[in-house]
Amino acid sequence: MLDGFLARGVDHAVPGHGPALTGDDVRSLRSLLAERYAKFDGKRSAAKWLGESIATGDIKKTPQGYAALPRGYYRSQDELSILGRRLQGQGRTAEAAAVFRVGLREYPGSALLHHNLAAVHLQAGQRDSARHYYRLVLQEVPGNRDAETMVRTLGDQ
Repeated sequence: MLDGFLARGVDHAVPGHGPALTGDDVRSLRSLLAERYAKFDGKRSAAKWLGESIATGDIKKTPQGYAALPRGYYRSQDELSILGRRLQGQGRTAEAAAVFRVGLREYPGSALLHHNLAAVHLQAGQRDSARHYYRLVLQEVPGNRDAETMVRTLGDQ
Protein backbone atom coordinates (compact mmCIF):
# COMPACT_ATOMS: atom_id res chain seq x y z
CA MET A 1 0.00 0.00 0.00
CA LEU A 2 2.74 2.49 0.88
CA ASP A 3 4.60 1.62 -2.32
CA GLY A 4 1.57 2.62 -4.39
CA PHE A 5 1.16 5.75 -2.33
CA LEU A 6 4.77 6.75 -2.89
CA ALA A 7 4.63 5.87 -6.61
CA ARG A 8 1.98 8.55 -7.04
CA GLY A 9 4.49 11.16 -5.89
CA VAL A 10 2.48 12.18 -2.84
CA ASP A 11 4.52 14.47 -0.65
CA HIS A 12 2.13 14.75 2.32
CA ALA A 13 -0.24 12.37 4.08
CA VAL A 14 -2.80 13.03 6.78
CA PRO A 15 -3.37 9.93 8.93
CA GLY A 16 -6.52 9.30 10.94
CA HIS A 17 -4.75 10.65 14.01
CA GLY A 18 -1.41 12.27 14.75
CA PRO A 19 0.48 14.88 12.78
CA ALA A 20 0.61 15.13 8.99
CA LEU A 21 3.42 13.14 7.36
CA THR A 22 5.82 14.34 4.71
CA GLY A 23 6.91 12.14 1.81
CA ASP A 24 10.14 11.48 3.70
CA ASP A 25 8.11 10.38 6.74
CA VAL A 26 6.13 7.94 4.59
CA ARG A 27 9.35 6.56 3.05
CA SER A 28 10.83 6.10 6.54
CA LEU A 29 7.68 4.32 7.69
CA ARG A 30 7.79 2.07 4.63
CA SER A 31 11.44 1.17 5.36
CA LEU A 32 10.67 0.47 9.00
CA LEU A 33 7.74 -1.80 8.10
CA ALA A 34 9.78 -3.63 5.43
CA GLU A 35 12.53 -4.24 7.99
CA ARG A 36 10.03 -5.51 10.54
CA TYR A 37 8.31 -7.84 8.07
CA ALA A 38 11.66 -9.20 6.88
CA LYS A 39 12.53 -10.02 10.49
CA PHE A 40 9.34 -12.08 10.80
CA ASP A 41 9.35 -13.59 7.30
CA GLY A 42 8.65 -17.31 7.40
CA LYS A 43 7.94 -17.35 11.13
CA ARG A 44 4.62 -17.97 12.80
CA SER A 45 3.09 -15.51 15.23
CA ALA A 46 3.38 -16.58 18.87
CA ALA A 47 0.32 -14.44 19.66
CA LYS A 48 -1.67 -16.28 17.01
CA TRP A 49 -0.61 -19.59 18.56
CA LEU A 50 -1.68 -18.25 21.95
CA GLY A 51 -5.09 -17.23 20.61
CA GLU A 52 -5.61 -20.64 19.02
CA SER A 53 -4.50 -22.32 22.22
CA ILE A 54 -6.95 -20.30 24.29
CA ALA A 55 -9.76 -21.11 21.86
CA THR A 56 -9.14 -24.85 21.92
CA GLY A 57 -7.34 -25.71 25.12
CA ASP A 58 -6.78 -25.33 28.80
CA ILE A 59 -6.04 -21.71 29.69
CA LYS A 60 -3.85 -22.82 32.60
CA LYS A 61 -1.44 -24.66 30.26
CA THR A 62 -1.26 -21.79 27.78
CA PRO A 63 1.41 -19.63 29.51
CA GLN A 64 3.82 -22.56 29.80
CA GLY A 65 3.25 -23.52 26.17
CA TYR A 66 3.83 -19.95 25.02
CA ALA A 67 7.10 -19.73 26.96
CA ALA A 68 8.29 -23.00 25.40
CA LEU A 69 7.59 -22.07 21.77
CA PRO A 70 10.61 -22.66 19.52
CA ARG A 71 12.52 -20.01 17.59
CA GLY A 72 10.31 -20.49 14.54
CA TYR A 73 7.77 -18.22 16.23
CA TYR A 74 8.11 -14.47 16.43
CA ARG A 75 6.95 -12.58 19.48
CA SER A 76 5.34 -9.17 19.55
CA GLN A 77 3.88 -7.27 22.49
CA ASP A 78 1.71 -5.38 20.01
CA GLU A 79 0.12 -8.61 18.81
CA LEU A 80 -0.39 -9.77 22.38
CA SER A 81 -2.08 -6.47 23.13
CA ILE A 82 -4.39 -6.85 20.13
CA LEU A 83 -5.28 -10.43 21.10
CA GLY A 84 -5.99 -9.48 24.71
CA ARG A 85 -8.08 -6.47 23.74
CA ARG A 86 -10.10 -8.61 21.33
CA LEU A 87 -10.79 -11.12 24.11
CA GLN A 88 -11.67 -8.29 26.49
CA GLY A 89 -14.11 -6.88 23.94
CA GLN A 90 -15.78 -10.29 23.82
CA GLY A 91 -16.24 -10.15 27.59
CA ARG A 92 -13.60 -12.83 28.14
CA THR A 93 -11.75 -10.92 30.83
CA ALA A 94 -10.02 -13.93 32.41
CA GLU A 95 -8.49 -14.93 29.06
CA ALA A 96 -7.57 -11.32 28.28
CA ALA A 97 -5.84 -10.95 31.64
CA ALA A 98 -3.96 -14.22 31.02
CA VAL A 99 -2.71 -12.91 27.66
CA PHE A 100 -1.50 -9.66 29.22
CA ARG A 101 0.24 -11.56 32.04
CA VAL A 102 1.96 -13.83 29.51
CA GLY A 103 3.14 -10.70 27.72
CA LEU A 104 4.38 -9.13 30.93
CA ARG A 105 6.55 -12.18 31.65
CA GLU A 106 8.34 -11.45 28.38
CA TYR A 107 8.08 -7.64 28.46
CA PRO A 108 8.05 -6.80 32.20
CA GLY A 109 8.42 -3.05 31.65
CA SER A 110 5.67 -2.73 29.07
CA ALA A 111 3.45 0.28 29.73
CA LEU A 112 1.15 -0.97 26.97
CA LEU A 113 0.53 -4.34 28.61
CA HIS A 114 0.23 -2.83 32.10
CA HIS A 115 -2.31 -0.35 30.73
CA ASN A 116 -4.28 -3.17 29.11
CA LEU A 117 -4.21 -5.22 32.30
CA ALA A 118 -5.42 -2.20 34.28
CA ALA A 119 -8.37 -1.86 31.91
CA VAL A 120 -9.26 -5.54 32.35
CA HIS A 121 -9.20 -5.20 36.14
CA LEU A 122 -11.33 -2.07 35.91
CA GLN A 123 -13.83 -3.88 33.66
CA ALA A 124 -13.99 -6.67 36.24
CA GLY A 125 -14.69 -4.13 39.01
CA GLN A 126 -11.29 -4.60 40.65
CA ARG A 127 -10.53 -0.94 41.30
CA ASP A 128 -7.52 -1.46 43.60
CA SER A 129 -5.82 -3.77 41.09
CA ALA A 130 -6.61 -1.40 38.24
CA ARG A 131 -5.11 1.52 40.18
CA HIS A 132 -1.99 -0.58 40.86
CA TYR A 133 -1.46 -1.27 37.16
CA TYR A 134 -2.12 2.34 36.17
CA ARG A 135 0.54 3.36 38.70
CA LEU A 136 2.95 0.96 36.99
CA VAL A 137 2.17 2.66 33.68
CA LEU A 138 3.14 5.97 35.30
CA GLN A 139 6.42 4.50 36.52
CA GLU A 140 7.19 3.36 32.98
CA VAL A 141 5.84 6.46 31.22
CA PRO A 142 5.75 9.42 33.62
CA GLY A 143 3.17 11.96 32.58
CA ASN A 144 0.89 9.49 30.77
CA ARG A 145 -2.31 11.51 30.92
CA ASP A 146 -4.68 8.57 30.69
CA ALA A 147 -2.97 6.73 33.55
CA GLU A 148 -2.83 9.93 35.63
CA THR A 149 -6.55 10.48 35.09
CA MET A 150 -7.39 6.89 35.98
CA VAL A 151 -5.30 6.93 39.17
CA ARG A 152 -7.03 10.17 40.19
CA THR A 153 -10.48 8.81 39.27
CA LEU A 154 -9.88 5.57 41.15
CA GLY A 155 -8.76 7.46 44.24
CA ASP A 156 -4.99 7.53 44.67
CA GLN A 157 -4.47 6.39 48.26
